[in-house]
Amino acid sequence: MLQLKWESYKAKNGELALMLNGYQLYSKYKPKESAFNWIQSEFDENAEEYILIGLGLGYHLEYLLKYAGNKKIYVYYFDEIELRLFEEKGNSELIQLENVKLIKKVTGIRMDENIQILIPNAWIKAIGENHPLNNILEIIKINQMSYNRSKKLMYSNFQLNILNESEIIQYSNSRKIGCLIAAGPSLDLTILWLKEHQGVVDIFVVGAALKTVLTYGILPTGVVISDASDLIQKQFEGLNYEGPLYYLSTANNATVKFLNGPKYILYQRGFIPAENEAIKRNSPLLDTGGSVGTVTFSLMEKLGYRKIVLFGQDLGFPNNQTHSEMSSSNVKMNANNIKRKIKANDGSMINTNLMLYSFWNWYEEKCKQGNLKVYNTAVQGAKVSNVELINEDIFNRLIKENIEENGDFI
Repeated sequence: MLQLKWESYKAKNGELALMLNGYQLYSKYKPKESAFNWIQSEFDENAEEYILIGLGLGYHLEYLLKYAGNKKIYVYYFDEIELRLFEEKGNSELIQLENVKLIKKVTGIRMDENIQILIPNAWIKAIGENHPLNNILEIIKINQMSYNRSKKLMYSNFQLNILNESEIIQYSNSRKIGCLIAAGPSLDLTILWLKEHQGVVDIFVVGAALKTVLTYGILPTGVVISDASDLIQKQFEGLNYEGPLYYLSTANNATVKFLNGPKYILYQRGFIPAENEAIKRNSPLLDTGGSVGTVTFSLMEKLGYRKIVLFGQDLGFPNNQTHSEMSSSNVKMNANNIKRKIKANDGSMINTNLMLYSFWNWYEEKCKQGNLKVYNTAVQGAKVSNVELINEDIFNRLIKENIEENGDFI
């Protein structure tokens, strides 16, 4: 763990303030007022519990308590020096309250709509990019912002989607190889691998990759959508797709209604209405991971696939391209706007962004569990632990071995 440098000092108004690694954690003019204003602007009164990142001098905690009342508050502190500073110079009575609990770990934090995580930006800047928690906190922050932006639309879609007469998924312990087709740039290099094998593998396609797949004459086992926005209707325009649709319970309802094939509704963990509905219908819950690709992976895991091959799941921008050429989402990235890099399967470093990094982090955790055998076909895609890079010859051999092993079943 990197050493953090804490420094307390008197602000312009005489109140005690705090610096971390040279960054102001509060206003240098009115520290308490700045903490109050931030809590006031961020506070969600509908939350049932709160997690506050950063103890500091307790200013944010003090004002959070005024709003939260007796609701449970967890406060993360970064190191023992911060805790000692608070005990010496802050209001130590605050952490003696029954509804306040100090914590030293943020990994494994449960995130759902009943919990608000409060992360002052100053703390993220102050710990610096090299701190082990920097990426985790940024991922939590971006996921929370994304949820807040689409929350109303998600609820609206959910209320309409549960009225559909859609099926729920059933665990099948499939012996076929499952292929997950995302819309990353590498898909253009590997899509033809699937054409001759589509009868003996199952092919699940994210909506943004459907046009590419159909253009090459490949009929998917199913298409998956998860976005709440009306924009995803573009993914199906002019394609006349009537195959199976798997859709997240909060996915765009207009798109769900637009399609005519068999439909399966997916309920996600962390969205309370979906969890309640899943209990009513005896449906499994999916870990979403934040993207339609990660939703598709969770779906395939729930369906019982033990071998999954990733196509177009680049999780980065090789040659600064975002998607395959025919994808409805394809654009060219400006390299000057990309501030993050990640190691690729071929050993090179490719550009990525915080959102894709969060998806990569989800795959890292998922694939460490070792329950599935996962393969990747993206040579310049981001490297994921326990995921083997394969070429076309190895892919063909996997299919041949799978047929020999399972015989007439597939």
